[in-house]
Amino acid sequence: MSAIVPADATLLGSVSIGPGSVVHPTALLDARAGPIVLGHNCIVEERVAIVAGPAGISIGDANHFHAAARISAPSIGNCNVFLPRAVVSGPVANFCSVAPACVSHAPLPDRSVVYAHHSLRRDWSGLAVSQRLADHAKHLAYLRDLIPATHSLRLVT
Repeated sequence: MSAIVPADATLLGSVSIGPGSVVHPTALLDARAGPIVLGHNCIVEERVAIVAGPAGISIGDANHFHAAARISAPSIGNCNVFLPRAVVSGPVANFCSVAPACVSHAPLPDRSVVYAHHSLRRDWSGLAVSQRLADHAKHLAYLRDLIPATHSLRLVT
């Protein structure tokens, strides 16, 4: 299954998008300074800006970047959720969540949750991880039908 990328998404520089991933219109993947490698089955929503530094950005599988998130982290693991307007510049491990409008510049170890208006950090127990993965899969299935039906697509190789 190939990636779904609308013609009105902006991809600059060396951007590699893994199979099954869905990019929304008005998303920006800016790899002019360094390459961006987006893993399998990721969701990049509208107005998300993923901007690579000189070392590039390596993004794992099944990540969800909600509307207007700003990402410049050098590496992101698997199964992370970045809620609307989240700003992340430090490395992120696996199964992390960054709440809306929270900012994280420090590295986030596995199962970190960044929350509240002061961007506090706590650990997540991992409870209900299977439900989180199932919800992600359902969301992807819905977007794989919706985006091609409502937007012209670009060929991503």
